[in-house]
Amino acid sequence: MSLPRRAMLEMGLQICCLICDAEDEPKLKRCKKCISSHRSLMGEIKKLNVENPIRHLAMELITMSRNPHKFLHDKEHSNSLQTYQKLILKHQRGGKEKSVEDIEAVFVAQRKNKRYS
Repeated sequence: MSLPRRAMLEMGLQICCLICDAEDEPKLKRCKKCISSHRSLMGEIKKLNVENPIRHLAMELITMSRNPHKFLHDKEHSNSLQTYQKLILKHQRGGKEKSVEDIEAVFVAQRKNKRYS
């Protein structure tokens, strides 16, 4: 798994990097080609007429991949979106899942804080 490249994060397509089998090295030709391809595709989609059903479908799929947690109820894509969401969360948390002990430690720390509402 490659870590998300900044350009892919900016496009909201970090999941592509997280499922990619490329080496996690900076400035790979493969990554540059992929980023360029995604930028080009986004540009072509934006050129389409707003009424075009292909544009609507493309934007819907991109929105789903950018925000998989908002579409987990989708019957056709829920399995893939759940996998995407798990990969994104794992990356954001540094690969560590939260345990019950971790959550309890947060409550203990909050109780020790004098300023609480």
